[in-house]
Amino acid sequence: MNNLKFFIEFLKDPQIGALTPSSKYFVRDVIKRMPLVNAETVVEYGAGEGVVTRGMLKEMPKNSELIAIDTNAELVKNLKKINDPRLRIYHGKVQDFIIKRKEKSVDCAISGIPFTYLAPKDKEYILAHTAKILKPDGVFVVYQFNPLIGKFLKKYFKVAKEELVLSNWPLYTIFTCRPK
Repeated sequence: MNNLKFFIEFLKDPQIGALTPSSKYFVRDVIKRMPLVNAETVVEYGAGEGVVTRGMLKEMPKNSELIAIDTNAELVKNLKKINDPRLRIYHGKVQDFIIKRKEKSVDCAISGIPFTYLAPKDKEYILAHTAKILKPDGVFVVYQFNPLIGKFLKKYFKVAKEELVLSNWPLYTIFTCRPK
């Protein structure tokens, strides 16, 4: 999907958290925060068209699983073009996926969903359940345009690092979180 088509989807769907696909430099910056080389299971909230998804798959072991979640049908079509047996795609809300997943643990979770647009109860639900499913040595990486999610993250996680990164436009703040 080109940048113009992505931008049109952004205008049509307020749940898309980016104006354009992430840059390759941003993908590098976000992935280095996750221990993917030994990960068995990784979950990605707001996978979009799969730019970060592809980057993670390059780093993950052959026997691992990456679950990519997105609500937008057009973006899910692009995710389905990724030919990798480790990739599982869930078209729907993160909250619904959490219910279906039934508390199975994950090594890493990453989120690009725009928490700013979520109702407080949905935000709290996602963060609380992510904290429950994250393994004790796991990592939850959140990237947002609006850094206000930080106060919510601190309720459920130890925020090991909060950093404004310049490798994407618009700029993101990346939060690297660990279980409490």
